[in-house]
Amino acid sequence: MKSVETGIIGGGLAGLSLAILLARQGREVILWEKSSYPFHRVCGEYISKESLPFLKELLPDFNWKSLPEIDTLVLSAPSGNILRQKLTLGGIGISRYRLDAELAEKAKSEGVLIQENCRILNWSENPQGFEVKSTEESWQCKQLFLAHGKGKGPGEISANSPDRRNFVGVKYHIRYAHPENEIRLDNFRNGYCGMSRVEDGVSCLCYLADSAELQASGNDLHEMERRLLSRNPHLQKIFSEADFLWPNPKVISGIRFGEKASIINNAFLLGDAAGSIAPLSGNGMSMALRAAKGLASVLADSKEPLTRKDLYQKFRKQHFSGRIRAGSLIQDFFGNDFISGAALELLRISPSAVRNFIIESTHGKGF
Repeated sequence: MKSVETGIIGGGLAGLSLAILLARQGREVILWEKSSYPFHRVCGEYISKESLPFLKELLPDFNWKSLPEIDTLVLSAPSGNILRQKLTLGGIGISRYRLDAELAEKAKSEGVLIQENCRILNWSENPQGFEVKSTEESWQCKQLFLAHGKGKGPGEISANSPDRRNFVGVKYHIRYAHPENEIRLDNFRNGYCGMSRVEDGVSCLCYLADSAELQASGNDLHEMERRLLSRNPHLQKIFSEADFLWPNPKVISGIRFGEKASIINNAFLLGDAAGSIAPLSGNGMSMALRAAKGLASVLADSKEPLTRKDLYQKFRKQHFSGRIRAGSLIQDFFGNDFISGAALELLRISPSAVRNFIIESTHGKGF
């Protein structure tokens, strides 16, 4: 069995960012990732500018000015009614294919050992810390961090599932003529579709649908898109006119939203593993980045395990609990044909409600 000071399961935004920060603190870090960089993930690929100072801290040499800047939100109801609203802070568009690969290279340059194509089978706590078993070998580490994303982690770790519904997420990269500064959220029954520009003139088209709708379409994604999504005239236009760049989309299933846990058996959870916000309200990427920075600060400032756990739980409650609850409420409003149309009309009458209800309740301040 090999030994290492710090282990991180999962190489998404939360895991990679934490790995970089811990390496900069002088820690010995290994990160296990089941895929190989670069690769695509199901993700809306919009990052609030609240995260930009931190991203520049992580990747100081990256040309952030080359990315699309997004300052307008466009909402549509299944009927086709539409609302445009300026975003107070706005965001940038970048693919996970590009961003994760950049962070992985930076982590390696900082001394992090990244094991790609490595699937973790299980982990357990022991008197020396934690034993982590992969398909290839076993590791002993003093500290363990779980950043494995949505759903259950290695070894079927038990976690609370506050939302009984589950969803399927589907992502395409497309070329489609639309304003580079806009992010669209087009609603359909029991779901919604986001579209925004990323790098190189490509747009990310990512939608979330209730798994029951996919079953009702014979588990055929294209049939569901034709039968359900295209009832919204804006989506019908996009799906009929866009140039789809992949032969098949990226798909994940069994998605649930809500808070899970901050700590399990003395292992710290972060990113979507600890709780995820409904993507209609965005900012899952920013929350993952903020969690990594907050957890790294807790570890640097406190030497006592009990104090670390308490501080991290307080940090998560302060920065994420309200946002996750607001995201679930917004999802309930816009996942219903009638309610989404009525809500859109109310928001049209009172634009400040868009800022307060949708934007400010699900966004944080810069960090």
